[in-house]
Amino acid sequence: IAKINPHVASLNEVDTSAQVAADVNALRAKTGATWYLAFSGRGNLVISRVKMEDVSKCLYAPSYDVYAAHGSIVFNGRRINLWSGHMHVSSASSRLSEAKALQKCAANWSEARIIAGDYNMQYGSTEYKAAATNYTDAWLAAKAAGATANYSGNCDGCTRKSRIDYVFSSKGASFLKVKSAQIVDTRDSKGKMPSDHKPMVVTYTVN
Repeated sequence: IAKINPHVASLNEVDTSAQVAADVNALRAKTGATWYLAFSGRGNLVISRVKMEDVSKCLYAPSYDVYAAHGSIVFNGRRINLWSGHMHVSSASSRLSEAKALQKCAANWSEARIIAGDYNMQYGSTEYKAAATNYTDAWLAAKAAGATANYSGNCDGCTRKSRIDYVFSSKGASFLKVKSAQIVDTRDSKGKMPSDHKPMVVTYTVN
């Protein structure tokens, strides 16, 4: 994250406040920047180099008491709301309900809305179609513009063995456009990665 140095990032499987503090303190030490945060209490985290104007939590999986983290920033004079969520690993019906619930939470906030995270779903599935309703799939938008970057040996847009991590932006925000998307190779010299997922970096223009 320090090397990429994004304005905003979505993280999953950050399970405790101690882990949040360790990550944020390490980023502050490496970048010299102040990082603001919105934490769901367990699992989902939004961090930002831009001051957050609002933070909240969205209960999108009530059966499991799982919340998405939400942070709101102002960039180039525009309000941008970002959510980070992690959908059910094995149940398509649960993912469908969770995707709809997260969109319902997002609808209470102004454009632009960006929903990111580990969806554990395949492109074209029923839950994918629900998650993409009125939202733009950033990887596909960048691909249509000829602006994706992958690395050799990695399948198209894959963050594990397939494309299961997504960034969606609300279509009603005409001032927010996908500029590019990239899958980052984090392997060290021995081929080991710090996570079982590969980071996806999406660059937007905010007009």
